[in-house]
Amino acid sequence: MKKYYLIVILFLFVSNLSAEDVASNDFSEDIKRNRISLHLGTPGLSALNYEFLIPNVDNKLAAFINFSYAPYSIDDLNYATGPGVNGGENKANFSISSLFIGIGAKYYFLEEQEGLFVALEYNYQSIDVEADGVNYYEDNNVSYYDQSTGSYVDIKFSDAKIEMSVPMPQFTPKLGYTIVSSGGFKFDVEAGWNFVFLDDKLPLKISAESSSNFSINGERTSTGERFTAEPSLSFRDENFNEYKLSGYLAFALKFGWAF
Repeated sequence: MKKYYLIVILFLFVSNLSAEDVASNDFSEDIKRNRISLHLGTPGLSALNYEFLIPNVDNKLAAFINFSYAPYSIDDLNYATGPGVNGGENKANFSISSLFIGIGAKYYFLEEQEGLFVALEYNYQSIDVEADGVNYYEDNNVSYYDQSTGSYVDIKFSDAKIEMSVPMPQFTPKLGYTIVSSGGFKFDVEAGWNFVFLDDKLPLKISAESSSNFSINGERTSTGERFTAEPSLSFRDENFNEYKLSGYLAFALKFGWAF
């Protein structure tokens, strides 16, 4: 995770050097190099966007960064249909946090600092999930991979705590249009395709008090201490290799200020 913060710091450093270069040259005041916007759409849903128009490239090349962090809490969420373990309900309390960082570059085709553009963006998104009071339910497409033995295991549990992190590196080529008014108002509309790389094994931690019932590969387990297992959530798909490439339509609107 540290390397993504280093990328952000490097981006800000380069932007600062470019800004100093602008200050040392006589550029038109009509060129608004700094742009701050609110990004609404996919990927990232809602994010803060900063764009810098790089000097000495005909005022057509820009670098940008997107950032967002959003925590959510959902109580008594019914996460599965049908009866739960021992006939109970499949409800749990969920805490979800989403971190999104995107960096990229865009090139304006026809005009300086605005108009039709093409952009390329690299995104890193991480979703962390914690759930209390979870009951396992049957799903033939999902199993658990025991890293210590290198084999799949079937685990059943009740009233457990689940902790899971889902990293999603993404790559987004897109096409769009930017309007910058003389007063500094900035508006973007953009669309493209977001390629997402998913790991076929997601780190997972399961823990519960000794009063919970567990079975591993069909054998019931009862301990006098808190039970903890750290397998990986795995999708049983013969076409799902170490990383699976998927994707979806990327579309966003940006409203902000240029100066």
